[in-house]
Amino acid sequence: MRWVAYLDDNEMLRQLVQELVESVLGVRCLTAGTLDDFKNIILSEPPVSLAILDINLGVAQPTGIDAFHWLRAQGMQEPIFFLTGYSESDPLVKDAGKLGVPIFEKPMQTKIFLERLRESLKLSSPPL
Repeated sequence: MRWVAYLDDNEMLRQLVQELVESVLGVRCLTAGTLDDFKNIILSEPPVSLAILDINLGVAQPTGIDAFHWLRAQGMQEPIFFLTGYSESDPLVKDAGKLGVPIFEKPMQTKIFLERLRESLKLSSPPL
């Protein structure tokens, strides 16, 4: 069973992305607002098909980059995407850019974002 894990400290955005992924792509999406909650979800479910990580999870909090490294240390080879509301000049965004995974800026272009998720999950396109 395919499913998506989404880590973001913004509850409204978590709800929006979850609704989009589940309603448009037909794929289960579980969300978390902290790295600890995210880890608990990942460890309690079958292997995740794709992870979406907010880069900056708030002051004095672990980052999406920390989550990325943790996922890879767990053996996850599935696609990972970053989301950020910060500019490319932000040090965290620069560091994330060195990891070789797609970075989407918030607010993201929904159609492009969903198409990239669809491709990464190897889902067929809906009929026209």
